[in-house]
Amino acid sequence: MVTVPKHNVTLCSFYDVMPKLTVGAGVAVASKTYASVTSTVRRWTPGYERFDAMATYRVSKNVDLQLNVNNIFDRKYFSTAYPIYATWAPGRSAMLTLNSINGASTTCAAFAA
Repeated sequence: MVTVPKHNVTLCSFYDVMPKLTVGAGVAVASKTYASVTSTVRRWTPGYERFDAMATYRVSKNVDLQLNVNNIFDRKYFSTAYPIYATWAPGRSAMLTLNSINGASTTCAAFAA
């Protein structure tokens, strides 16, 4: 199939280090992606691995502070492949989120760097 990797796997795991602290890590792996396949030309982007991490600290019963870091190793890879071009995936990014839980509602304030 064109523009979709044949193999795509995402794994993640979380661990409660202390009652108020949770850490986690994940990896996303994709095989090469064909952008165009004809009888004479095959265009593709290479496969990739991306590693992410997170930490959550429970400030109080209703408030969590969470830090997510995506693409930890700042790996360069293509996120999408089209017949005439490909787009770069975002580089390393971090997001600090404050989660407030009031009954059934959740309020989030996020800051990206």
